[in-house]
Amino acid sequence: MSEKALPLCPVYLYEEGIELPEKGMYYVVAQNGIFIHVERQVGSALVKADGIPWLAEAEPSISLKLPVIPGRIVAQAHAFFRMVFEKYGAESYVQLYYSKELGQYRLWCPKQEVSRGGVSYDRADQFAYEERVGDAKDISKEWKWQMVGTIHSHCDFSAFHSSTDTGDEETFDGIHITIGHVNKDEPSMVASVAVNANRLPLEPENCISDIVRQTTKKSKFVKYMTMNYGDVHFAFELSSEDEKGLQEDVEMIEQEWMPKVSKRVFFDSWRSKRQDEEGQESDGWEGFGGYGIMD
Repeated sequence: MSEKALPLCPVYLYEEGIELPEKGMYYVVAQNGIFIHVERQVGSALVKADGIPWLAEAEPSISLKLPVIPGRIVAQAHAFFRMVFEKYGAESYVQLYYSKELGQYRLWCPKQEVSRGGVSYDRADQFAYEERVGDAKDISKEWKWQMVGTIHSHCDFSAFHSSTDTGDEETFDGIHITIGHVNKDEPSMVASVAVNANRLPLEPENCISDIVRQTTKKSKFVKYMTMNYGDVHFAFELSSEDEKGLQEDVEMIEQEWMPKVSKRVFFDSWRSKRQDEEGQESDGWEGFGGYGIMD
């Protein structure tokens, strides 16, 4: 029997108090999925179904409402990542904020411990409330900076969204950018957007301005590993004004962001020692509470 010849049967929305028929074939759409009621020789059953066969398949999609991220913002992140990599040989992380009232983006660098394989950052480290909200008593002066994404680095190897990244970000709706090969002037880069625990890949040039793709190789999407990756490198083509501003950003990064970065140490419970990635040990343990993890 072809799909077009499939007989239609009732479809019920499962709500509190509904009385379903005791016999016959029908579908039930519930909070936890789609079910089908069937009659068999052994008895009747309400069991999970893969879908309702006469309906068309829907494809996930996203239409971004946020404006494109200025290239200078991403170049600022790249400059920070490069500085951390040169000093610690490690990954690093920044948060992306947007003000609808100002029509501007900005980055925030939380306090973080870094290693080549990941970043532990302090979720409680945010910029001042007055700076985020402005004058709460005067609505006309409210800025309301909102966190709309993240950017993190992958040292001197390819940019990709790892399974760990996906797990970290699936409950945070926003744009997530990974920058690899941070030691190069033209780093590799991938982007995605997470909405309602779903992640969709984005081409970086579709959400970031002033960048130019340097290879023809497309970003790959690997379904079973839930990551997109590739050696797709991008050049920054900033205006002279933004180039000058980026130099000022570098000074700010050195003075304000780099002091918030320290190298992650690893605790050896057998010897009550801590050990860094070079194997150097020291007594004691200095921990941080409330940290998030980015790998």
